[in-house]
Amino acid sequence: MIKSIQAERLTGAYVQKGMEVVENGRYGICILAGGQGTRLEFNGPKGCCPVNIGDKLQEIFKFHIEQLKGTNVPIFIMCSRENIYETEDYLTVHEEELKDMGYSREMIITFEQEELPLLRYNGEKLKIDGKIKKGSSGHGGVYKALMKPEVRERIEDLNLKYIYTTNVDNILEKPLDYDFIGLVASNGLELAVKSVEKTEPKEKVGVFVEKDDRLEVLEYNEIGQELTEQRDINGKLYLREGNIMTQIMTVDFIKKISNIQLPYHNAYKRKWNEDFIKRETLLFDAFKYAEKYKVIRVKREEEFAPIKNKEGKDSLDSAALLYLRYVRMQEAKKRKSREALEFNI
Repeated sequence: MIKSIQAERLTGAYVQKGMEVVENGRYGICILAGGQGTRLEFNGPKGCCPVNIGDKLQEIFKFHIEQLKGTNVPIFIMCSRENIYETEDYLTVHEEELKDMGYSREMIITFEQEELPLLRYNGEKLKIDGKIKKGSSGHGGVYKALMKPEVRERIEDLNLKYIYTTNVDNILEKPLDYDFIGLVASNGLELAVKSVEKTEPKEKVGVFVEKDDRLEVLEYNEIGQELTEQRDINGKLYLREGNIMTQIMTVDFIKKISNIQLPYHNAYKRKWNEDFIKRETLLFDAFKYAEKYKVIRVKREEEFAPIKNKEGKDSLDSAALLYLRYVRMQEAKKRKSREALEFNI
């Protein structure tokens, strides 16, 4: 039976614990960046695409990295075969800028997600010029990719216990939320995820649900119209905890999932004058295996500015506007705090 999730809120109670986890070197970041900038009309990895924030153009990668300035938190970037070399070239070219943010190139570890053979509609592997064509396995491949010997060795050498994972295209994500980090550590969780409240039934975002006492995500196209539009006694959507692909997982949980075959989801594609099936796995299909988890609701305007399109909704411009509004809001809060302090003095 599918039930609505009761999300919690952060209160600041775990900030000190979170700071200890980071200072003790037990925390790392993983950015899912296997996609290209095709839909943004950008020729290259999506993470290298520039965003116009008024006074300058800033690449998507830098929105993530700048938030970690002054820390020693290692960054793992999951790439695809088609963009890993361009991503590495970008990091090399911008090495001095990264140093200004406190990051040496050695602190940023790139690795490649696995690929799966593309299939014809009859189930046969797609071959072109005698070669089997392959495609990336989706973001669910992060578990196996992080446990590749060369990547796992880095994780073990760094003695990491927790890894925060996020999509590259959300420029408002908070990789250094000490309260969120401390929540996981203090409660012995395998998994903690962030959600935003879904207010429109037709919004194309997956939702967290509880099914057989386990955490799962239902994609927007997997929910029937009746359940999509169902509301509770307060008039709010019954299934309203939207998945923004922001989560902390323990390394032990990642190891556990790397040994489990996640289900394949078929995407029907056409290329090379051929119709074929691209199989993908989804990161959140593993959530049902978490014994201890929490869902934390955050404010959309503070932590969710996705870039999916060149124009319109969830575009470069809409994300930039959300980012600038957030920056102004934070500056206003600082001014208020200073004014209050000066008044009290």
